[in-house]
Amino acid sequence: YLREKISVAESEVARHGSNRDAILARLAEAYAGQYRRILESFDGKYKRDIVAAFKACHDAGLIEMMAGVATHAYLPLLTKDASVNAQIKLGCEVYRAHFGREPGGIWLPECGYRPARDSGGRRARPGLEAFLERHGVRYFFADCHAVEGGAPAGYYGASDRHAPSAHQAVNAYSGVSDGPVAGIPKTTFLPYRVKDSPVYVLARNKRVALQVWSEEWGYPGDGDYREFHKRDPISGFCYWRVTHKLSGLENKDIYNPGQAMNKASLHASHFVGLVESLATGFERESGKEGVIVAPYDAELFGHWWFEGIAWLRMVLERLSRSSRVRVVTASEVVARHHDAPEILLPESSWGIGGRHYAWSNAGTWWMWESIHDCEARVQEVVGSLSKPGATYWPGDARYGREIQHRIVRQLLREALLMQGSDWPFLVTTAQAGDYPVNRFREHRARFDRLFAAIEPVIRGRGLSSQGEPIPIGADFEGYLSDLEDRDSPFSELSPHIWEA
Repeated sequence: YLREKISVAESEVARHGSNRDAILARLAEAYAGQYRRILESFDGKYKRDIVAAFKACHDAGLIEMMAGVATHAYLPLLTKDASVNAQIKLGCEVYRAHFGREPGGIWLPECGYRPARDSGGRRARPGLEAFLERHGVRYFFADCHAVEGGAPAGYYGASDRHAPSAHQAVNAYSGVSDGPVAGIPKTTFLPYRVKDSPVYVLARNKRVALQVWSEEWGYPGDGDYREFHKRDPISGFCYWRVTHKLSGLENKDIYNPGQAMNKASLHASHFVGLVESLATGFERESGKEGVIVAPYDAELFGHWWFEGIAWLRMVLERLSRSSRVRVVTASEVVARHHDAPEILLPESSWGIGGRHYAWSNAGTWWMWESIHDCEARVQEVVGSLSKPGATYWPGDARYGREIQHRIVRQLLREALLMQGSDWPFLVTTAQAGDYPVNRFREHRARFDRLFAAIEPVIRGRGLSSQGEPIPIGADFEGYLSDLEDRDSPFSELSPHIWEA
């Protein structure tokens, strides 16, 4: 990929040079230089092993890597606790495999949280913290409104005329806080323990979130930064700057890298000053040492906001020199607040309206009906495997049983891939055309064909009169091999992960 980009950039240098367009030729050369540096770093410095580079930084105490869930599923909307457990357990297993340690914290996809639900005085459904505790996770993150109340901060580019209004969001969350602790209202400047749980929650700071995410006055919308949406029709390179957020693509000015980097430097200084002001202001008013949590999507930096990587580097460099604040890991914060008070969290996310709308609405309900149906079928498969006398899992390596093992593994993979939160999100935002619908339907069609193949076996009809599994046809074996070649995460996937 990088070599292809370098080749395209070099051809662009020649093309613009022949057209005597020195400005575009210099921009093309800058792209070529950028991709050469990345390739050199990837091949030479990191030996094509970026995970190992992150592990080295983690082991040195410079950063803290957190776990995620298996396929970034939106956990609050899954109906089976076994599905929630499988997503979290697999995510933690992958973390251990790569980093050789237990995860301290986890990123709940989209900051999606669901509390415990009581029924007639009995706890009918555990909150997500119960699953985190089970797998040794000490902390997770929530959005600001889940702790402080009020309207959610949202995310960069979040806008939808059908979404709940800010007024509705304020009304929905005005009753979140369950009262002050030691005279201090609930605040994102402090960590809390989820009620009746040892698991901590840290909430993102709304002010620093909006400084980056806000479409109206966030940094990425500045006119000097590179325009993401206007591309050269031949190379696909971006040669233009934002100019003005309201100007059409035909009215964009040529990008000036030096000007953009100067602006990134100014914005980095502003951000550091904001962090210092907020942190010292809280300490002055409360008498407590506070924390500012500032999570952002990685794809913002370098992708949507081209200069975001340089901005992030400058922010971290300047924070490291600050005499007023210091950068710490979330585990350090939790360790320093072992006496943190408890809090009741509501169902919440960092999406539009602060709850589930971005993933569950009239345009995506059909997806959730399909996901829930597949959850039930997975439970049927897993339940059959744990029955006494089940003959196909585990079993010997004879042809029929081995294929059946593979069918079950791939069926579980397709269920996990269907649960990815990107599919309904992209349908809601209409950012990717038919792609998310086609991908979702493809995984569902695979799941159905695999389930149809294994259904006779799990219901006791797939055995010969001698009790041996009936062989699967060669055509189906070829189909299965193709699926395994295309999508085979979690190579040692076991159905017992779904058991209660």
